[in-house]
Amino acid sequence: MVLRFAKKNLPANDVGQGREPRDEIKLLARAARSGDVRAARTLLNALGPAMLRVIRKVVGESQADANDVLQDAMFGLMKGLAGFREECSVTHFACRISVMTALAARRHQRRRAGDEAAVPFSDLDGVQTSVPDPAAEAEAAARRAVLWRLLDELPPAQGEALALRCIEGFSIDEIAAAGGCPVETVKSRLRMAKATLRNRIAADLSARDLFAREP
Repeated sequence: MVLRFAKKNLPANDVGQGREPRDEIKLLARAARSGDVRAARTLLNALGPAMLRVIRKVVGESQADANDVLQDAMFGLMKGLAGFREECSVTHFACRISVMTALAARRHQRRRAGDEAAVPFSDLDGVQTSVPDPAAEAEAAARRAVLWRLLDELPPAQGEALALRCIEGFSIDEIAAAGGCPVETVKSRLRMAKATLRNRIAADLSARDLFAREP
């Protein structure tokens, strides 16, 4: 149930699954890794739009929030290239860095606010749904809010795996390649993440009621 409602209530991937039609991105990444500043700048310009789309799915459409996270993600990408073994596409790797950075930003903002209701990220309000009336729309938004809150509370590795699977639509093999870890590790993280979500929903009367009424 968890994976089903996550895929339904969180936005679908529109990054093109991270497959580069040519080798230019990979060559740029290699040059940037060797210290070519011009290549690094060109690489970031090429990957920036895809990274920003990923970030906005997690932190919302606020330009200031998204741009701040994008800068951090780009820094993380440049730092991460040193250990990038090309087991996945560069775009997949960049999207993984973007998801990690955006989830960390959400967790940081929640801790700073001290109350999840005060978190300013507004992505949930802008997600298109197919619900037929305002009451159902409000209920769907409430389910997404609960899902985001629970996702924020997962251990980082589990939250990252679930976000890449449900938000970005990565396959298990793609998640493993992007993270440089075994497929069985990804499966275990997803299994534990979904079990944790099920248990927390079951223990929360309001959340349990929300998802029990899900069409």
